[in-house]
Amino acid sequence: MALKKLLLTPERNSYSYDVPTNVISVQLAGGGPRMRVDQLGMTTRINLSFNLQTSEYDYLRAFYRLTIAEGGLPFYMDLILDTHDVKQYKCAFVPGTLKLASQSGLAYFVNATVEVWPLPDDNLQLTLDQLAAYNEWGPDWQAKLFSFDDDFNYRINTSIPSYDHL
Repeated sequence: MALKKLLLTPERNSYSYDVPTNVISVQLAGGGPRMRVDQLGMTTRINLSFNLQTSEYDYLRAFYRLTIAEGGLPFYMDLILDTHDVKQYKCAFVPGTLKLASQSGLAYFVNATVEVWPLPDDNLQLTLDQLAAYNEWGPDWQAKLFSFDDDFNYRINTSIPSYDHL
């Protein structure tokens, strides 16, 4: 069965979450810590807020009831988490967390917590190259990197910094 998508967007300034880590650390006596990978693909909980009109509130309540009634079904939602762009993430409501915070006229302010699965990291080399470009050019790395598209000769005659794949 295909996952449904929540067609509402949470308030962007309402996200509250801790960046998950799959590494655990144990401090060793007389030296540095021992670190190792604990779990791959860990989910993280994100607190969200919605500012909704009446019809949107009814839609959200129905969507929530459907996903919880089916045992906490996952769904897709657009969020800004790992990059500055909106990406579609697989999510699931944490049962009992959808709450009407306040209501004023036709405006409904709703809070919820969702469990979010990480995006597949199928572009590790791009991430490494972004780090190399930032190290080489600083905060303006994107403007410099993307300006190369305007000047083909500059692109083939200039070495773009790159990390070797680990």
